[in-house]
Amino acid sequence: MITIQELLKKTVEVQASDLHITADAPPLFRIDGKLKPIIPEKLTAEQTKKLTQTILTEPQKKSFEKHKEINFSFGVQSLGRFRANAFLQRGCTSCTLRHIPMTIKGVEDLGLPKVIEKLTTKSSGLILVTGPAGSGKTTTLASLLDRLNAQVEGHILTIEDPIEYIHLHKKCIVNQREMNHDTVSYERALFDVTKQNPDVVMISDLPDPEAVYSALTIAETGHLTLAAMPTGSAVLTLKRIIDLFPGEQKELVRGKLAMSLEGLISQKLLPQIGGGLALASEILLANTQIRSLIMENAIDQIQEIIESSHTSGMQSLNSDLARLYAAQKITKKDALSASPDPESLLQILG
Repeated sequence: MITIQELLKKTVEVQASDLHITADAPPLFRIDGKLKPIIPEKLTAEQTKKLTQTILTEPQKKSFEKHKEINFSFGVQSLGRFRANAFLQRGCTSCTLRHIPMTIKGVEDLGLPKVIEKLTTKSSGLILVTGPAGSGKTTTLASLLDRLNAQVEGHILTIEDPIEYIHLHKKCIVNQREMNHDTVSYERALFDVTKQNPDVVMISDLPDPEAVYSALTIAETGHLTLAAMPTGSAVLTLKRIIDLFPGEQKELVRGKLAMSLEGLISQKLLPQIGGGLALASEILLANTQIRSLIMENAIDQIQEIIESSHTSGMQSLNSDLARLYAAQKITKKDALSASPDPESLLQILG
């Protein structure tokens, strides 16, 4: 029987981002966005259960038995870290694992514009990283945190579900708190954040209105706050944040968002010509005009500002897709598929 160690080693060898283990199917490796059955032998239900059990601790096994699913992470010497989610389907155990590289790439190495680094010079405010699942949000947050860790003397505090990248103490001390291991909930962890005297706070997800409101409050009270959301464009993200709250609270939330927001990075990963993935991003940098539009609830007008403010460092997703296509990194088909406005992009591409 194949072991989990062999599967994880193969994941790293073939440079797969994810490994899928499920009954009556071979192990599937996600390479350049596509699932591939590199090992043809199908796994039985008993095998998937045993493979998953080998990477769970005793407390995690009890939690999995009780809740039928569990989110966790673990490290393997010489291979790196893995984020995992185990769950039941038709009574059988399945597990999805994502490989987390041991090294943290810099902003430019990820394919993000250098202007993003300026956001890490802020002493307070909110930086949002958004995009669909698998778009590299966690990696971008890790890159920004690593830069802060290397340049700022202070205290970085993270709240993660689960912990993926491990941040060593550099110029900062770094305390990483994992959901269900170091804290019982986002609500509890965020309630106590300011009492823990952080300079920088990173929240791996904002799952509900309470978490969003806490993040806005932490950001506006003198802490640089980084957070991820599984939302789309900058405009859609801002609308989503405001729409989370009932009518009587929307004005208050718009005010907090307008005053605390410093930048928003919305990103997608696309298949790269020749193999690998290319990152395309939309960049919103909060300025007086952006803050006013948020306050006035004129969110739709922000897209026009993004598209006309490239000299100040902002960029639309279409402009970055055009850049990647011109550099022969992505195909026209993939560029148009990822575009929020394919007709406009087609005019740019010619």
